[in-house]
Amino acid sequence: MNHTVLIVGVLAVLATLGGLAYYHETHSNVNFVDINETAVYDSWVHWKNRHNRLYNDAEEKQRFSIYRENYKFVMTHNQLYENGESTFSVALNDFADLTNEEFRASRLGMLPRKEQHQGSFWVSELPTSVDWRGKAVSDVKNQGSCGSCWAFSTTGSLEGLHAIQNGNVETYSEQ
Repeated sequence: MNHTVLIVGVLAVLATLGGLAYYHETHSNVNFVDINETAVYDSWVHWKNRHNRLYNDAEEKQRFSIYRENYKFVMTHNQLYENGESTFSVALNDFADLTNEEFRASRLGMLPRKEQHQGSFWVSELPTSVDWRGKAVSDVKNQGSCGSCWAFSTTGSLEGLHAIQNGNVETYSEQ
């Protein structure tokens, strides 16, 4: 697998599980790979250009340090994958300059409503589970920080409804 390909969401999943802390706890016998500092810096410059990141001097040092740790994690995990000790590989994505805490604070969870409707509803007999992959679910989309979750949920709902009614999955634009 070409490790320059970005896999959006893999680091997000690891952040959900506790990220590097979880990884260290469950893989305490793993020796982190030695990394070439020149390769890390070259990767950093390429990553910043690809994701249009500009930082002031102080933030540049902080973000590079975080990126370096994420880079080291990716290289170490992918070595495990290549040795058959893991079932998946990971890559740096557009969240590679964030700590797990920063990612979780900005991307996970939702703001609770102040008031919740207290009501009842009737549920008919439903299956215990349904796997909609390949039937009514389009590819994963990244809304970034645009704040238009309503647009993504609307298009996702319409895509699913269309697929269920017509038998083919189409992708709609959130714009």
